[in-house]
Amino acid sequence: QLRDELRSTNQRLVDSIIVIGVSAASQEELEVACRNVKAKVNAQSCTAESLKFMQMEGLTAELPLGNNPLPMKRTLTTNSAAILIPFTTQEVFEPHGLFYGSNARSGNPILADRRSHMNSNGFVLGTSGGGKSFTVKQEIAGMFLNRDDEVIVIDPEREYLALAAAFGGQIIQISAGTGTRVNPMDIVLEDDSASDPVKDKTNNVVSMIGALIGGIDGLDPLQKGLVDQCVSNLYTRYRNQGGGVVQPTLQDLHDELQAGGDQVSRYLADALNPYITGSMSGFNGQTN
Repeated sequence: QLRDELRSTNQRLVDSIIVIGVSAASQEELEVACRNVKAKVNAQSCTAESLKFMQMEGLTAELPLGNNPLPMKRTLTTNSAAILIPFTTQEVFEPHGLFYGSNARSGNPILADRRSHMNSNGFVLGTSGGGKSFTVKQEIAGMFLNRDDEVIVIDPEREYLALAAAFGGQIIQISAGTGTRVNPMDIVLEDDSASDPVKDKTNNVVSMIGALIGGIDGLDPLQKGLVDQCVSNLYTRYRNQGGGVVQPTLQDLHDELQAGGDQVSRYLADALNPYITGSMSGFNGQTN
């Protein structure tokens, strides 16, 4: 029957032994503890024996060294041996992983490497005061200590200034009142991909403009077509001029829409005014 089971299923034979370590403060307490252990084992229809004159071998087998010098063994199938494994929780212990906390059931550390998975994205969800920022800061600290990753933090609440200062980071303040600018219309013409960088960037800018001024429903087809045409014209002229340092900006897009002359173009240009000269003009200009 065993031979047939091994042939028909994906099982193997495993030499097994269960070693129970018992310790006490005195010889009398040790004898009592050993009797109690034997009674518990006998209650499960099993037999437990003391390793007389083999205490060193028993201690070696008990330690997590992967070495069993004891001559006693019982041959079990893998299904039967799996019942003896005392792990009742799923552990996360990945090579090169960062510490994310402790397993609530086993108390073992949770070490995960998000970069090793198909999708390495993540988010932190919790109630107010539950430690979301602390968790992110802890992960950032772990990355700095163990890796060469580049960390970019978008921090509108200024929660990470102290952390950036502690790690020697660079703090960039982007607002209408500062001279620092990040141009969302920057384009890289020397693209190694097979697609057209002008068309790809145009599509991204159209989506961005829709998010800025399109409202809940976004831009309607006519508005989207006008923005697409204006953005495409800007990038085409930029490429025909050989590229260069001076890239198209939101101001150029505003002027291109304003030059259209029709009512829809003027409406789109007016809707962009807060991002050109108003309170949200922090992204209007060349990246510096």
